Amino acid sequence: MFEGFKIRALKKQIELKALTQIVEATTKDALRDTDESMWTLIGGEDVRRLESSEQEEMRLQAYHLYYKNPHARNIIRLFEKYVAGRGFKVEPESKDERLVAYWDNFWTVNKMAKRSKEIVRRTMRDGEVFIRFFLSGLTPLIRFMNPGLIKDPIDKQSTNSSNGIVTNPDDIEEITGYWYNGKLVPAIEVLHMKILVDSDVLRGRSILEIAMPFLAMYYKWLNTRMKLSMLRSTVALIKKVTGTQSQTANIASEQNTNIRKAADNSAYSKAPEGVSVITTNQGVDYDFKSPNLQAADVHHDGRAILLAIAAGCGLPEFMVTSDASNANYASTMVAEGPAVMEFEDWQDKFAEFFKEIFSNVITMGINLNEIPPTELTTVPIVGEDDVISETEMQTDISQECQITFPDLVVRDIEAETKALILQRGEGWVSDHTATSELGRDYDIEHELIAEEEEEEPDLIDRNDPENMPDEEPDEEAEDEEEPVQ
Repeated sequence: MFEGFKIRALKKQIELKALTQIVEATTKDALRDTDESMWTLIGGEDVRRLESSEQEEMRLQAYHLYYKNPHARNIIRLFEKYVAGRGFKVEPESKDERLVAYWDNFWTVNKMAKRSKEIVRRTMRDGEVFIRFFLSGLTPLIRFMNPGLIKDPIDKQSTNSSNGIVTNPDDIEEITGYWYNGKLVPAIEVLHMKILVDSDVLRGRSILEIAMPFLAMYYKWLNTRMKLSMLRSTVALIKKVTGTQSQTANIASEQNTNIRKAADNSAYSKAPEGVSVITTNQGVDYDFKSPNLQAADVHHDGRAILLAIAAGCGLPEFMVTSDASNANYASTMVAEGPAVMEFEDWQDKFAEFFKEIFSNVITMGINLNEIPPTELTTVPIVGEDDVISETEMQTDISQECQITFPDLVVRDIEAETKALILQRGEGWVSDHTATSELGRDYDIEHELIAEEEEEEPDLIDRNDPENMPDEEPDEEAEDEEEPVQ
């Protein structure tokens, strides 16, 4: 009687222990983010702007995601590649040799090929970037300012300073200085670019900010999925022994291989990994309770989280996950449309910032007498009867530049060019439109072609019938045509 009671009690204890382990694995550990103590809810009553402490917290969380989260790293790298990746160039529009040489020297000394990518990376990750200009000899140098050190001093006297930025009391968009590491730096020495905020908000917001909770949620979801998969793979190997309970216990003790050694002092082989061995007699039978979690469709939750992350960053899903296996060519081309427009918008925004860098460098060169203040340019003049003529005159040297960004989509240039030639021949598009479709500026290309033709006067259009060489007479044909005497 008591023996049967002990057996039933032992069975209940084993079942309860197994169920308790399942519940703890799926709730206590799996649903808890291991680094949740590092995350802080940011944003106060005014959701448009962040306080200084919230700004710092957002930046630290963005750093953590960029260096620890693969999806966050991929998002930032995408913008870095498509804005300042391979093929990115900033070239002066002026043909003045001294200006071109001065800019090329600045580009080389400051290693702008790498620094331009860092400008994009810092801006998208931190929500802003600060560049300070220095002068080393006759060459301008630029250095990044740590945004965490731009903050109001403890004993600040100015009342028109917020988050380390001093503004005109009558115009918040007019910046007069920056408090950097406790010192006031004049605004003329600094270029500041902020993103994802209104014009009257002084500090920017990271593109990762909107996706931060979803990135953490996806990490927890993936962690839970891994633990559920491990639980489903649990196997129990039951060994039944004919005999009494004491005999069964002795057999189980004798066959314990955890500490016993073989004759050659090597350890006995244990049960296969993930397999539990239970030894019992005929009077005891264990019914292993496998977790019936009904979580076959839980993968849809993970995809929903990824879609939310993609939507917050303005990217299609296959770009965020780097997996296009669930999309065909047609759907991928459709999904690329919004992404292309997103990248083009960011290219336009960064173009203004790089133009400011170019203008500052040329202005410094003029002030140092390294670049002439004027240049000889051809100016159109409208005369009598609206006749347009050209004349050369001295004008202020151009501080404009032309920026070339990486190609956004993979294109078949040969097929596209043939299609444009056909459309142009049928009169469906103009030369201006065809040139734009190829990603070039019609006016600039037209001027360059004209300059090349002036430099090469012997250049002959072989397709022009007037330039075709005269055919030499065929002497044999002439002999045949002579009349017979």
